[in-house]
Amino acid sequence: MCGINGFNFEDNKLIEKMNKLLNHRGPDSHDKFVDSNVSLGQTRLSIIDLSSAGSQPMPNEDESIWIVYNGEVYNFKELKKNLKGKHKFKSETDTEVIIHLYEEYGKEMLPMLNGMFAFCLYDSNKKQLLLVRDRTGVKPLYYYFDGEKFIFSSEIKAILAHGMPRNINKDSLAFYLTFGYTLGESLIDGIKELEPASYMIFDLEKKTIEQGKYWSLKEKEIKADINSIEDLLKDSVKRRVIADVPVGAYLSGGIDSSLITALSRPYIDEYHTFSVGFDEGVYSELPFAKMVSEHLDTIHHEITVTAEDAIKNIEKIAWHYDDPIAEGGTIPNYFISKLAKKYVTVALAGEGGDEVFGGYRWYKYQPNILNYSKYAPFPIPEIGKSFTRKKIRMLNSARNGIEDLQSITQSWLSPTEIRDIYRFDYKDPKKLFKERSNSNFKSILNRMQYIDINTLLQSYNRKADRMTMAFAVEERVPFQDYRLLEASFSLPENLRINGGNEKYVLKKIGQKYLPKETIDREKRGYGVPISHWIETLLKEDMENRLDSSLLVEDKIFRKDLRKKVKYHHNSYWGLYSLEIWYKNYIITQN
Repeated sequence: MCGINGFNFEDNKLIEKMNKLLNHRGPDSHDKFVDSNVSLGQTRLSIIDLSSAGSQPMPNEDESIWIVYNGEVYNFKELKKNLKGKHKFKSETDTEVIIHLYEEYGKEMLPMLNGMFAFCLYDSNKKQLLLVRDRTGVKPLYYYFDGEKFIFSSEIKAILAHGMPRNINKDSLAFYLTFGYTLGESLIDGIKELEPASYMIFDLEKKTIEQGKYWSLKEKEIKADINSIEDLLKDSVKRRVIADVPVGAYLSGGIDSSLITALSRPYIDEYHTFSVGFDEGVYSELPFAKMVSEHLDTIHHEITVTAEDAIKNIEKIAWHYDDPIAEGGTIPNYFISKLAKKYVTVALAGEGGDEVFGGYRWYKYQPNILNYSKYAPFPIPEIGKSFTRKKIRMLNSARNGIEDLQSITQSWLSPTEIRDIYRFDYKDPKKLFKERSNSNFKSILNRMQYIDINTLLQSYNRKADRMTMAFAVEERVPFQDYRLLEASFSLPENLRINGGNEKYVLKKIGQKYLPKETIDREKRGYGVPISHWIETLLKEDMENRLDSSLLVEDKIFRKDLRKKVKYHHNSYWGLYSLEIWYKNYIITQN
């Protein structure tokens, strides 16, 4: 795991500055390669082959191709076997395997890779950069291109070292206000994400960009059942425990993290697990996590987070997450990663279980809303309290199909509230949802899951990456193995949602490995007491920031935010997070 940087001109000091800004991602070493038309940099977190032979930027044998790489390719040993007779290997890393695969197959090698990764290959013969990102966007990769300068990095903050104007992307801000995260484009105008499962070729001479997809999730005619899912999940976990450093797990006590911990237990002798809880007992899952730890005989560590901890660290957390995230889960992620770093460098986690295997409650009720909407002859007026109005919006939107309904389900500010506070015109954020959907799926459940994998999961992956890498911990996510995604989408629906029982297939598998209480209990994840915090210790700071809003001062928002946005803890937390981000990334730097 690392931080990677680069741009299309020669500048030793600037690439070093970018590396320094990503020191938290890779504190083990900083290195660079600078040529007349390219500068590449990397900050290394050593995981596989801890020797200097694994340092990056890494070249091929004749130094005509260089790579900077962040992530892991879990099938690199199999891929390496086919290359040994053709290339001389200097290291035991997956990095070197990627270089030689590129020499043999070019970009056609991309579907061969199973893992989480973001990398850039510099081909000096072709005068090209090849940028690539993994299938579900576990690892980040951002870029900026103004027609002359092409810049890329693992994080936005390093791109900003180039001193470009920090103007707000008006459409991206509208998307954030609607859904609580950004997607595809940063809040800072001109900075974009390379999409998951995508590649980009930048021609260094012509200064042109070519983009394409190397994988897409489809309904396949393959047989999948509980046994085949269990076999694939076991293999996914087995591949993800390979490391030359200590491996542990984040353990919430829910089915996802508990099952991952159980399946990985045979491969790790001294197994450290980590859980986070809160003073507010109703939100704390520590007893469930402890139960699983005792059942699996792990060395368990707990941390309790308070509102005071959140206040004290909120500015640091905001600096790490690059673009704001209106989701309180950043806070427990931050503190559990800080705890984990004392014992391990790699941590397994359950991200993706809900999206891949049908864990959200809306997978149960949205098909019913679609059916009800057929009997509504005209749109229903949005009246009543906030909760009621959202339900009416959902029913009205269902008349336009599952994509519109899904967008309302995920939204936290209503279109009326956004128009009341936001001064600028913007593209309808729901259109991006439709771009991320696939109406060709026969299954409504597949269509819903596909949208969430391409929207909501991107937000969770970014949150997990930033908070774990804040302390140089590599998080690995077995549920996001692309083979599991393909198998899940070919499962009968009743093995995902069965009689109102979500993630049925995982619960059936879990019966072999976990206590009954873990399998049957209500889903919670890292529930965060945001509503309690912003009504008590965070109340004064939150109200002060919203009442003296920097976005109002800069004429992006209209005044009186708290009067125009009806109180809900999610809405206020999203605006609060935005104000903190704006101060750190726009006001302070400008």
